[in-house]
Amino acid sequence: MKGRQRQYLTATFEYENVYVGLLELENYPSSSAATWIIISKENFISEDIFNNFISFFLKDNLSNKELKAIYIKAPIKFITKNHERDEDLTEEQLTKWLASLVGKLSIN
Repeated sequence: MKGRQRQYLTATFEYENVYVGLLELENYPSSSAATWIIISKENFISEDIFNNFISFFLKDNLSNKELKAIYIKAPIKFITKNHERDEDLTEEQLTKWLASLVGKLSIN
């Protein structure tokens, strides 16, 4: 990552009338690995929303806790889902991760 921008992956989908955006931002090897989960009942999770989160995190140097505080009263909910850094996860590990992810997809 030295001398280049971090890479990231995004995915969007609708699950039980909730719009979901997943953001996986390349992280330093010494940092924990987490998928950012952005959910909304009202708004499709667009590229602009992902870019806002990335900008807050990288350019404004806000922590996950500070990001969550910004969106606490917004129609968008932001949470994180920690995961293994290993690229070759077993089917059991993937199943557990997915079950835990689905458990976070509610807006209360």
